[in-house]
Amino acid sequence: MERQLRSVESERLAIEREYLYWLTKTPSLGAVKIRKMWERFQSFECIYNIEEKLLRSGGRSYTIIITVTDINRVAQEKLFVNAFLDLVRCQ
Repeated sequence: MERQLRSVESERLAIEREYLYWLTKTPSLGAVKIRKMWERFQSFECIYNIEEKLLRSGGRSYTIIITVTDINRVAQEKLFVNAFLDLVRCQ
């Protein structure tokens, strides 16, 4: 049982690392903004999967941290990643 739990935790960390990597490759998002987003949403996967509308309405204090330009770039990067994954699946 403990081994299964460790395996699940290890898999979860690996998934979070993938989403963190994606965020670090998004232009204009540096370590501080990524950390602030993680503090707000508690998961890099959640940040990736969050709807743009919710990201825009993250609250006044949150919008000071991440600008409209940042939100647009996150949305563009998600489109790029999804298009790339679709291309890979087709091959």
